[in-house]
Amino acid sequence: MRKRVFITGAAGGLGKALVWEFASHGWDLFLTDRSASALSILAAGVERAHHVQVIWETSDLSDEADREQLIATLRAQDLRFGALVNIAGFDLEGAFLDREWPGLLSLMRVNMEAGLLLTHALTEMRDGWEPLRVINTASLAAFFPMPYKATYAASKGFILSTSLALREELRGRATITVLCPAGMPTTDSSVEAINAQGVMGRLTTRNTSEVARVAYRAAMAGRPIVIPGLINRLLLAASRLVPGPLLAWVIGKRWGSARDFAEPVTRKGAARRRVTQHTVVQEVVESAQPRRAS
Repeated sequence: MRKRVFITGAAGGLGKALVWEFASHGWDLFLTDRSASALSILAAGVERAHHVQVIWETSDLSDEADREQLIATLRAQDLRFGALVNIAGFDLEGAFLDREWPGLLSLMRVNMEAGLLLTHALTEMRDGWEPLRVINTASLAAFFPMPYKATYAASKGFILSTSLALREELRGRATITVLCPAGMPTTDSSVEAINAQGVMGRLTTRNTSEVARVAYRAAMAGRPIVIPGLINRLLLAASRLVPGPLLAWVIGKRWGSARDFAEPVTRKGAARRRVTQHTVVQEVVESAQPRRAS
């Protein structure tokens, strides 16, 4: 019997990789994103390659009316689902007081509210009596207090916490897997950030196809948390030995000199100003090591 998966943020880098991953295993798909042209092209390609059914609907998940309309569409078509993949989300970097409230509110609505709302709705639309397989996308940032990315990191921490709690509460009805990736080369700026870190950046980076494969296997196996990459898992384990206030101090010190995060980053300045959580984790671990007296 064919099963259907619902994927948000389907036209983006990781979202697109998960679309192809599920399709390669014979899943029919319901896709949503903000771009009709991107969804149309993606759907046509996936249908030709894997002979699965692809339904798509544009939606702005930061807009409450759009979200309600999306769920109403699912109910009107009486669709049933075997899996839900919450990929949609975005980041705002920069000093908290430099951010406008509408942007912060949109981030919270997409990163926190949308996934929770869809998990609630689709658990009731699951296919038969089998548990709904849910992949919620957090980040390594979920484990850290992060000055200059405070709202983003907190939103990812919210995803991690609610996912683990609901995994127990919904046992038998839904199995929730939290995906916590590090850097992925999905945009020009992300590639520049990875290259700026040199060897360490390249070692901790994983491409979207690999992350999608790992996430799919983890969800099908019912694993609670998946962190792609052995080095990322080792760095996270080491960072847990560092007190929270020290973590926040190191991260703030590292990013405090980059107060122009909110401004466009030129290619020339990217290597100097762009930093990702891999570098932060590495520096936190190093700062906790005892120093030899000179």
